[in-house]
Amino acid sequence: ALSPAGRYVLGQMQLEAGLQTQDRAAQQAGMEAMLTSGVASPAVASQLLANQAALALQGNAFDRAEQLMTRAAEAEPGNAMRLAQLAEIKLRLFQGARTARASKRAEAVALYARAVQMGEASGRVLPESFYRRATAVAFDAQSPSALELGERLVRRYPSPPNWRDVLLQLRDLNPNDAELALDVGRLMRRTGALAGERDHLELARALNDAGRAAEAKAVLDQGVQSGMVSASEPQARDLIARINPRAAAERSGLAAQRNQARAAATGR
Repeated sequence: ALSPAGRYVLGQMQLEAGLQTQDRAAQQAGMEAMLTSGVASPAVASQLLANQAALALQGNAFDRAEQLMTRAAEAEPGNAMRLAQLAEIKLRLFQGARTARASKRAEAVALYARAVQMGEASGRVLPESFYRRATAVAFDAQSPSALELGERLVRRYPSPPNWRDVLLQLRDLNPNDAELALDVGRLMRRTGALAGERDHLELARALNDAGRAAEAKAVLDQGVQSGMVSASEPQARDLIARINPRAAAERSGLAAQRNQARAAATGR
């Protein structure tokens, strides 16, 4: 095989033989021959390099896999999936040596963010799992891009589970912001993301502790009406018994507050 096309065909034959015999070395040799022939299109070259990277991963050769997948992404720069595959390899490198390879996780987050932006700019609808993984990687790394990726997820796939995941991660990133925690709970309620009795009771307690008993009562009433909260269950029963009188007192005081506000000298 002397011509480029001949070397490409010979590489195909080597690859096929390697697949039939489960010989990884023959598979690698065949793909390398196809690549070095210069005949492979960018898309085919990208796929061959990605396949080589997969074989490298099977052999735990993570550094080689990273190099190969980097070339695969460069061969087909418009392929968002290649960027995601490269990001996952970088995460494997980070997990293997967290301290020595700390930058790999940041690189993975940047690759996912770029992949999402690239996919949306091209008009392609990326799968929901793609957005979910990108968001999870960014939140795990506590990256500044986490909120943007989370927003893109719930804009594209606004399901209650997605709202729940993104909002809880937002709250966890700001553990000392009590007012934000309340807003997170409110938005979870509005988007149907409160999942079961625990979420309803947790939000009701937080609102009651913050002096918002009437709002806490509304959360519990909604939970009971939807069947997610059992009013006879001890924790819920005790909380309802504590909140209802406070909510009634808040309501009875509204008239006086309104009169006071109308007579006030300032807008406050």
